[in-house]
Amino acid sequence: ENLLAGEVGGAPRTVMAVGDVKQSIYRFQGAQPQWFLALRTLLEEWSAEARIVQMTYTFRNSPVVLQAVNAVFNTPEMAAAVQGEAAPWPEHISVFGTRPSRVEIWPQEEALAGDAAEEDEAFEETEDETETDENTPKRWLLAEERATRVPPSAKMRSLGRVVDWLKTQHAAGVKLPSTDKPLRWGDVLIVVQRNETAQLLGAMLKRQGVPVAAGVGLAPLRARDGAALVRVAYNKADHLALAQVLKGLCGYSDAQILALHTAANGGPWFAALPEATAEPRGLKAFFEWLPAVCPPSVLVQRAAVWWNVPLNEWATLLAWAEGAGNSPLPHGGALASLVSRLETEDLLAASLPEADTQGEGAVRILTTHRAKGLEAPLVILPETTRAMSASKDVLLWGEGVMMYKTKKEISDLEDNLREFEAQACTADALRGLYVAMTRAIDWLVIAGWSQKRPR
Repeated sequence: ENLLAGEVGGAPRTVMAVGDVKQSIYRFQGAQPQWFLALRTLLEEWSAEARIVQMTYTFRNSPVVLQAVNAVFNTPEMAAAVQGEAAPWPEHISVFGTRPSRVEIWPQEEALAGDAAEEDEAFEETEDETETDENTPKRWLLAEERATRVPPSAKMRSLGRVVDWLKTQHAAGVKLPSTDKPLRWGDVLIVVQRNETAQLLGAMLKRQGVPVAAGVGLAPLRARDGAALVRVAYNKADHLALAQVLKGLCGYSDAQILALHTAANGGPWFAALPEATAEPRGLKAFFEWLPAVCPPSVLVQRAAVWWNVPLNEWATLLAWAEGAGNSPLPHGGALASLVSRLETEDLLAASLPEADTQGEGAVRILTTHRAKGLEAPLVILPETTRAMSASKDVLLWGEGVMMYKTKKEISDLEDNLREFEAQACTADALRGLYVAMTRAIDWLVIAGWSQKRPR
C-alpha cells in the first residue's frame, strides 16, 4: 500500500511484478507458488487499473518442442496442478515459427526375469563376492564401478541405450538447426531427477570415451577448482577442498580419494599424499615449487601454469587475489582475506569462461533443479518414469498449524494435511517436468524404464 501511495511528478505510482509460477520448483527452499498468486490478487485489489499480461512468445524453444509441452499440460487437471489454480493453459508460441525441431518418446525399457530385485541393491556388493552369509558387510559401489559391475536391470539397459544412441548421433554429424553445425558434445544437456543417476550415467559415458562435464552447474568446474586450491593453501587440513583439487586438477578418481583416506588412517590427508619425488606433477610437488615469498596472486598464476589452466577461466580469481594484497603464504593476511571473500561472495558465476568456439565441449548432466535457467540444442530426459520422491519431512504444515507426522487415520486434520502435502509433491514433480522439457532448443528425447520386475 505504501508503494502505491501518492504520486511521482504528477503521475500515480506503479508496480510491475514478473514471474512464472509454472517454474516454481524450489518449494523445499521455501518458494511457495501460492504467494505468487496472492501477490497478483493483492495488486488487483489495490488498483482498478491492474493488468495481467501473459508472456506468450518464447525465444528458446523451437515449435515442435513447444507443441509437445502444450500437449502434455493442456488439460484442466495438469494445468491446474502446474499453475496452482484452475486456469486455462497458456499456449506458448515459438518465435522460430519455421525452424525444424524434433521430439522423440522412446518405448519404456521393461524389466526382465533375472534383473536385480531392487534398484538400490544394484549399487552394493559384499566385500568377498564368494561369501553368501547374510551378515557379510556390504560396501557402496563407486559410480565408475557401477557402470560395469552391477547386475542387469531395466535401468542399466535404458541408460546404456542413451549412451549408444548419443554416440551414434554424434558420429553421424547430425546438423542442429539452431547452431547450423554438426552435433557437438557441448550441445547436449541430460536432465535427471537424482544425483545418483547423474553419476552413474556420467561414468557410463566416460567409459565410452564421451567427455562429461561432471558436477557442473551455473558455474564452471575449473573456477571451483581454483577456489578450492586457495583454501588448501590456507588450510591443508581442509579435506573437502583438498578432494576437489585432487579430482579437478590432479585427475584423481573416486577410488584414489578413498585410498588416500584409508592411507591417512584418521590423520591429515595431505600428509598421506605421495611425496614430490614419487608424484612429480602432484600437489606436494606444486607447493614445493612455489617461492618462499608467495602472495596469493603468484599462487594463482603458478597454479594456472602448473595445471595448464587458461587464465581467462581464473580471471576473476586472479583479480581478487591481486586485490587481496601481497602478504606471503601460508597464513598471511592477504590469503586470509581472499579465503574470506571466497566464502562470502559469488566468485564462480563471475568467472565464466569465454565461449569455446573451436572445441567439442562436454556433455552436461544435471538435475532438474540445477538445470533451471539453462538450455541446450539437444536435451535428453532419461528418467521420466519415476516421479520425484514424496516429501520426507517429519512435519506437516497447514494454515496456522504445524504438527508431527504420526499415522494415517489418526485424525482428520492429519489426513487432510497429508493429502495436501501429497498434492503439493505431485505439483512439484509436474513443474519439474515442465522445466526439464523446456530446456530443449531443437531436439528433445524422453526415455525411462519400468520399476517392476515380471513375476
